[in-house]
Amino acid sequence: MRTKVATLKGTIAIIFADINGTNAKKGINLTYKYKSEAVEDGKFKGWMFTVTAVELGHKERDLQVLRFKRPDNIDKYNMEYNVLMSVLSSGMDTALMVWNETGKLLNVDPKMQEAARETLRNDD
Repeated sequence: MRTKVATLKGTIAIIFADINGTNAKKGINLTYKYKSEAVEDGKFKGWMFTVTAVELGHKERDLQVLRFKRPDNIDKYNMEYNVLMSVLSSGMDTALMVWNETGKLLNVDPKMQEAARETLRNDD
């Protein structure tokens, strides 16, 4: 399980590094960070995955804080594995919803269709 957790951690690190690198190339002063950690404070025992945005001229802000309650019968590595899989699934789910809605808009908006064609013509 440790190997699976390490692989997922590496995958998430690569995803964030790629997004941040792309933003930097485009001159977008926005960096995303994340923190995945076990938490035990009073009544809550579990895991938190926090995504933070750091933007030039603005305070650092949490975009999303996902809290997962830890069942009694699960070890640290299984818990972290389940959390990371849930985070990746949520990200993919969000991307699919955005793509679906964008596709619907493209079907009915001539200006958006032309902008998409222009982008494809000029894409490097």
